[in-house]
Amino acid sequence: MKSEVYRELFKRLNKPEDIEKLDSEFAAPEAVLEAVLSQKIVAHTRKNFSSITSKTEELIKAWQQGNTISEISEELGFMPVLIARELLKAMGLSKNEVRNKIRNPDSFEDDRLKTEIKKAISEDYIFSPRAHKYQDEKSHLGEKIIDRWLYRRGIIYMSDREYIRVNNILTPDFLTSELEIMGFKINWIESKALFGSFEEHRRYMKKQYSKYIRSFGTGAVVYWYDYDDKILGEDKNLLVLDYTFFEESNVKKLFNLRLIKSITTH
Repeated sequence: MKSEVYRELFKRLNKPEDIEKLDSEFAAPEAVLEAVLSQKIVAHTRKNFSSITSKTEELIKAWQQGNTISEISEELGFMPVLIARELLKAMGLSKNEVRNKIRNPDSFEDDRLKTEIKKAISEDYIFSPRAHKYQDEKSHLGEKIIDRWLYRRGIIYMSDREYIRVNNILTPDFLTSELEIMGFKINWIESKALFGSFEEHRRYMKKQYSKYIRSFGTGAVVYWYDYDDKILGEDKNLLVLDYTFFEESNVKKLFNLRLIKSITTH
C-alpha cells in the first residue's frame, strides 16, 4: 500500500462504521481496513492508557454513581475490557483474579458486574478473550498457508516449533532451503497476521528480524494484511510480502476471519 494512502486511511479510520465507507473509496479489502483500525487502537492504548491507570479512584466513583462500564469506556475513548480490568483492579482484585473473571464472567456474584462485564466482552473487538482467540486463529491460518505453499513446491523446511525443540532458541516461523523468491535466496520466513506499518516493522526489525538475519541470512516476512511501502528497502536482506503473493482461495479464508464485522452486524 502506498504510504500516503495508508496515512490517509489511518487518519480517517476511527470506528468500525468507517470501514465500509472507506472500503468503497479506497478499494482496499475490508479485512485490511480492520487490521489498520485495530493497529490504530492498540497504538493509541499504548501511548495513552497510563492516564487511566493513574485515575482508578475516579473510575470507581464514576461506576458507583451509576455509569456503566460501556458508558465509561465510550466517554474515555478506550476499549471496554480495558476499563473493566482497571475497575476490577481498583476493587482490590489481583491480576490473576481479574484475568480469570474476564474469562469467566459468570463467576461474578454481583449481578451488575456480571451483566456489565459480559457486555464489555461482547463489545470489545481488540482486548477481549474472543478477540485474542481470533488473532491466534489468524496467525495459525497464515502459517498454514505458507506451510502448504512450501509443501506444494517441494521446499524442504523446518517449523519454529521443530527447531526450538532441537536447538532451544528463538527462530522464525519457517527455516527453508533451496528457496528463491523474486531473486532473493530465502533462508527463513516469518508470518505476521497484521498490517505492516512503519512503526510495527521497525519494532519487529529490532526485536526479531535483525536477529534472524544475523543467524540465518536473507529471509522474508509476510504481512498478511498489507504493509506501508515506506518499509521497503529498510534492509536489503529482508523481502517483504503480503496476501497478494499467495493463492486467492487460501487468503479468502484468512480474510473471512473478521471479528469486528461479526460484532457490529449482530
